[in-house]
Amino acid sequence: MIADFLRGEYIYDGHTLIGADGDVGDMGHEAHIMQTICSTYAEQLVQIAEDSIDKAKVSKELLQELEESKMKVKKDIRSDDYDSFDVFNLYSYIQKINPQLVSNEKLKEGMWALRGGDARKYGCKYLGYIIIRQNNFEVWELNQETAKKIVKASDEIAQDYMDILDEKDIEEQEVEVYSYKTNQSRNYTLGELEQGQILKTATAPTTKASMYIPPPSVTKKLSPTQRHQLLYTSEGFSFKKWLNNISKK
Repeated sequence: MIADFLRGEYIYDGHTLIGADGDVGDMGHEAHIMQTICSTYAEQLVQIAEDSIDKAKVSKELLQELEESKMKVKKDIRSDDYDSFDVFNLYSYIQKINPQLVSNEKLKEGMWALRGGDARKYGCKYLGYIIIRQNNFEVWELNQETAKKIVKASDEIAQDYMDILDEKDIEEQEVEVYSYKTNQSRNYTLGELEQGQILKTATAPTTKASMYIPPPSVTKKLSPTQRHQLLYTSEGFSFKKWLNNISKK
């Protein structure tokens, strides 16, 4: 068997495999999703702004800022190339005038994704995307439908290696699937996913009750990788060993 034929980074929307490897010139996962969020809400926000200007009882300065922000987003719409800062700014000005106009939860999560939130999570939750980084897959929820999509996306990637792969190679390819909904990862072979065998023990604990959670004064010293390992897996990282090491420094 060829080891890990799944190479590269992609977004899969259930129909199309989209390159998302920023290192090779593609638009990265986050950038692609942010553009999608902007294109989804830009016209809606412009319309809300236009409907609000005459009715708003706010300062002339705020109305002027709203108008300028609206014009920037309209320019983005015409060019079909969005500046996420422009779109978020327009949302922010509308919110100052009347928060009820932009109170939709999905919209708020989308705007948060533009300003530092997890765009990948939004893409999986609301757009149905599967985020692919080599043999690591991120989904909103792992079920029979997403399992089939993972296999389908993997089959598309495998087309570049069909001269050195056979059916068994593909079936035995191991993948790790992370669910944003459950905050858990599970390991499968593509053969298991194709057969719908998704009920496996999670590699992350279902609760943190049995884990020692250190105070913020300690966790702030952890690297991002160590924080992830501490919070989401009981393997690969010994917190006690790490404490012993830093106590010697």
